[in-house]
Amino acid sequence: MPTSSKLRAIIEQTVAGFNASALQNDQVFRDAGIDSLDHLNILLAVEEQFGVEIPDEDSKSLNTLNALLTYLEAR
Repeated sequence: MPTSSKLRAIIEQTVAGFNASALQNDQVFRDAGIDSLDHLNILLAVEEQFGVEIPDEDSKSLNTLNALLTYLEAR
């Protein structure tokens, strides 16, 4: 089951030099300094880690920890 700490670990492994512990659950990734390429890489890592497929049309809305958690819990 996904947790915010698991997602934070994925983000830290994916985005070089990023301190995910400072990321607020509702903070938009872009506002936290995560660019679109890093966002895509995070989603790819989430897919691999949790065995889900995230369609392109869903990817733009999955830009906060809470959005990712809600999405993954629904799968």
